[in-house]
Amino acid sequence: MCYYNTLSAVLFLMTVESRGYVTINTTDPFSYPLIYPNLLSEEKDMNALIDGYNFLLNNFSKSDVLIKNGILLDRTPLEQCKQYQYASDDYWRCHISFNIESVHHFSGSCKMGPSNDPTAVVDPQLRVHGIKNLRVADSSIQPKIVNGNTNAIALAIGEKAGDLIKKTWIKNGI
Repeated sequence: MCYYNTLSAVLFLMTVESRGYVTINTTDPFSYPLIYPNLLSEEKDMNALIDGYNFLLNNFSKSDVLIKNGILLDRTPLEQCKQYQYASDDYWRCHISFNIESVHHFSGSCKMGPSNDPTAVVDPQLRVHGIKNLRVADSSIQPKIVNGNTNAIALAIGEKAGDLIKKTWIKNGI
């Protein structure tokens, strides 16, 4: 198959219910953390991706533009999922399980929220609950992930953190 007669579609799940976690590996501060993304740990995420594949199959692949140009859907099943009928929910579930990956815009691991929320790490001033003089100022504070690239929101969080820190220092006469 030549590159110029191939069309690919990729699904991205932008509103994710599954939650992973990050933990320390050892007491060595230079060791890498252990990251457990727990992709697809919530059935709602799998169902949303199955719906997406069904939409592509039933709408996109049958569009006038593709038909007029002789573009056909490659129905070759994934080797690991041959035991399922192609395009059945079980097939998509298998296909997704073998192909799922993150696009590495992790966020929400230090969620902002009130101190009585057991999943919240920082307050609205970006201060870590229960630890004096420590703030978190990156995409990890987002309680909900934005539908798109996290760069702009990370920059905004950094700017806001700078303002909050300056305000604290000025207030304390430093």
